[in-house]
Amino acid sequence: MGRYLLLMLPLILLTAGCAVPVKTEMGSVVLPAPALEKLPVTVGVLYTDEFKTAKHIQKVSGIADLDLSIGPANMSLFDQLTTSMFSDVVYIDPKNPEELSQRGVDAILEPSLVSIHYDYMLTGELRLSLSLVYNIKLYLSDGTEILTFSIQSNPPPIFNAPNNPAVHVPELFDNATREIAAQFYAEFPNRPEVVTWLKTVER
Repeated sequence: MGRYLLLMLPLILLTAGCAVPVKTEMGSVVLPAPALEKLPVTVGVLYTDEFKTAKHIQKVSGIADLDLSIGPANMSLFDQLTTSMFSDVVYIDPKNPEELSQRGVDAILEPSLVSIHYDYMLTGELRLSLSLVYNIKLYLSDGTEILTFSIQSNPPPIFNAPNNPAVHVPELFDNATREIAAQFYAEFPNRPEVVTWLKTVER
């Protein structure tokens, strides 16, 4: 089975004269293994229900509207980011906040999806792009915040013949998540707040 399940609907609803949403479900994200030394800490990862079930619906002038499900892809992305960055990762149930003090974690990492934007431009040739913005919050089990920072992808656009632009959404999403990963690996361990926090963790 492929990494993506695409349920493509007709682009134009002739009887109603309007666009039909193109439903696309993003599955597992596959990232190249990073060449980095894991930070010697145990981090609890908390995915909210909103993060796990995220959808993006966007009207695109002249073509079918997008109906993009990315909750599973969100979790797949950050599963790989956190297990590559930290020595040990445990998953925290947001419905049981008492776990924060019972799981023996050094800190909790909670990602959130800020925005996703699909851009379609036809000026002689088709230009497609997709950008993602995530917030990443790191805090102690007592709620004390260590840092919050944002990561935004700005991958190069795809230029292609004007056929069905929605076909290219998985490729665009792939490119965007790879850029998110590259930024996270490069920036997170070097953030001053993270460097200071690591010095306080007893080993």
